[in-house]
Amino acid sequence: MDRKRVLLLHGYFGTQDSYFLPVLREHFVQQGHDVFCPSLPMSDKPNLSSWVDATQEWCSRGSVDLAVCHSLGGTLAMSLVTQDLIDLKALFVIGSSFGPKDQAELNTFLVPAIDPTKIRKIKRLFAVSSFDDPWTHHEYSSLFVKQCGAVGLFYANEGHFERETLPDEVMAMISFSLQDNATER
Repeated sequence: MDRKRVLLLHGYFGTQDSYFLPVLREHFVQQGHDVFCPSLPMSDKPNLSSWVDATQEWCSRGSVDLAVCHSLGGTLAMSLVTQDLIDLKALFVIGSSFGPKDQAELNTFLVPAIDPTKIRKIKRLFAVSSFDDPWTHHEYSSLFVKQCGAVGLFYANEGHFERETLPDEVMAMISFSLQDNATER
C-alpha cells in the first residue's frame, strides 16, 4: 500500500488524545502513513478561524486521502471542504453533523454555511451516528446522508462515540477506504 495522508480531528473539549483518536493514529502510523492529529486550540472555547489556521498548513501540502473526524472536528472538515481549503478523497464524520448546534458558540462553525454540493464531490463519504447521541442529533446525520450522498452507519446505543475504539465494521470501512481499489459510494 502506498503512503497516504490521513487527518484526524477531535471535537469540542477534545484533544489529539481523546477517545478513539490515539488508537487510529497508531494504526495508521504502523501502516506507514503520514498522520496529522493536532490538538486544536482552545477546544473548550472553539473558534473556527483558529481551528482552520491550526490545520491549514498541513492540509495545503497536497491532497488528503482520508479524514476521520469526531463531533465538531467533522464540522471543521466540512467547513474546510466548503471553503476549498482541503482536497479530500475520503471523509468519515463520527458523531458529527452540519446541523445547528445546541451551544450558540458552536454554531459559528456553520458560517460560512456548509455546502452539500461541495461535500458531495468527496469520493468516499461516510456518516457514523447513534440514535442515543446526547450532543449530535441523528436526524442531521440522516439529512447529511441524503443531501451529500454519504453512506450512513447508524447505531442504537453508542452515544457520542466517547470510547477508545470504534466498532469493528467502522474500522474495516475506514481501512478499506484507503485502498486504491476501494469503490466509490
